[in-house]
Amino acid sequence: MSMKRYFIGLLAAVLCAGCSESLEDTYADWVGDGKIRYVAKCSNIEIVPGWERLSVTWKNGVDASVEHIKLAWSAGGVKDSILLQPTDTTYDIRNLADASYRVDVNAVANDGTESLPITSYGRPYTESHEILRTFTQGILKSYWLTDINTLVYWADIFDESQIIDMKLYYMGTDGEQHERDGIWSDSFWDFDKYDKQTLMDIPDVRFDEGDSIYITRIGLLDACPDTIYFEPLVLANSRTYTSDFKMAIERRYGISSDSTTFNAFIDTVRVLEFDYDITSFEDVLYCPKLEKIVLGKNRYINPEYPATSVLRDEYRSEKVLDMANDLRGVTIERYGDHYFEDDEPRYCTTFEGYPSLPTNLEYITTSAIDTIICSEDEIIGHDSRLEDLFDNDPTTYWETWPQADARTYTVTVTLNEAQQIDGFKVQQANVAAEQPYFPNQLELQVSNDQVNWKRVTFVLSNIIGQGVGEATLLPMAEPGAYKYFRFTITDQTQVNLAAIRLAELVPYVVK
Repeated sequence: MSMKRYFIGLLAAVLCAGCSESLEDTYADWVGDGKIRYVAKCSNIEIVPGWERLSVTWKNGVDASVEHIKLAWSAGGVKDSILLQPTDTTYDIRNLADASYRVDVNAVANDGTESLPITSYGRPYTESHEILRTFTQGILKSYWLTDINTLVYWADIFDESQIIDMKLYYMGTDGEQHERDGIWSDSFWDFDKYDKQTLMDIPDVRFDEGDSIYITRIGLLDACPDTIYFEPLVLANSRTYTSDFKMAIERRYGISSDSTTFNAFIDTVRVLEFDYDITSFEDVLYCPKLEKIVLGKNRYINPEYPATSVLRDEYRSEKVLDMANDLRGVTIERYGDHYFEDDEPRYCTTFEGYPSLPTNLEYITTSAIDTIICSEDEIIGHDSRLEDLFDNDPTTYWETWPQADARTYTVTVTLNEAQQIDGFKVQQANVAAEQPYFPNQLELQVSNDQVNWKRVTFVLSNIIGQGVGEATLLPMAEPGAYKYFRFTITDQTQVNLAAIRLAELVPYVVK
């Protein structure tokens, strides 16, 4: 037994002697180049976008072997990097284009080993950044009155805390360059700067070819820490028409804003007529030859039930009209109480009452009609009296049965023979009902073969006045002899029901 214990002890002593090398050293013999060393990585990366730059900050790890901090950035096919001092914790990447950049920060040890990267993303502010589109350009809309060497413009509303400096440069008629500053901020003391824009003018401006009018701006963005020096903004001599103005010109004069003659018309027109609701008259300042504006002359309203055309932006319109009167002597002729809810302009002559229908019109009535065909069938048990539309009697009217769904009617009228037609009279029913169902527009066409149809006026869809008993004249764009006419009209919805009530739609000849 003692001998057995002796051999066990001897074996243990041999094993202990063989294992005197450390376990770490033993592992090192089997891993090729020795133990793996991990460089302490950086942390807490943050990116603040600036003007054409990204400001990067981070926290370094604790590692005495770190020799450099490597900062790399990339966007699309653009890549770049820089080696920094091991104690650096911030760097500005400058001269960046508009893009979303990936930024990596690594610690680099003295043997070239790199830590695991920390990554973040950022996009610098540049001229291409969409937030720059909301930054004021100083001028919203301008009028180049070259005939009187005057620049007129709408000064923009802006947050004064964002503007450090803004100037307008132009060439004067004296041959010298001039600058105007304070022309935006000074204007705000007269009006609530958060409510109204200001119309301003500069006289003695030279508009020769090669002369430029431009704006310089220095400002701030809420989210950008840098002061921004914007590229000079050149003011273009362009006409920016409102959609209402363009449509009013096309309806009244047959000249589309898409045509090559539109600007020629604006350059030569001396009298402009407006009859129906419009947002603004601001574009009349584009008309260098304009002498007079006529309002409401072509609305034939029942004086027992006065109706008025609405001017939605009276403030903006009056500022431009005042300027047009001051600079060019433009006057206004108004019929009834159209457009101006407040006091009318001082240069406005108002005719009391409303115009009467011309007395030189001869109407084509039911005796000249062969057939009347409607695309919609009558409601069983109800006679809409469609024929009353063509009798030239405003006391009778066509009235469809009210129902939940709006219907569209196309009515085709065949005359006994082709007759000269110079226009159409459309008249609302003389009924002051709670639910009048008065239509406000219709499509009207003429033909001689029911294959080729012509628009009656310059546009397919025609506005008609909605006053009680109000008549609207639609002169033919191409007067002539026609055998057929047709109109398309849609129910008017009142509360939860839809129907049409209309007194007259009759062709006429001017005598």
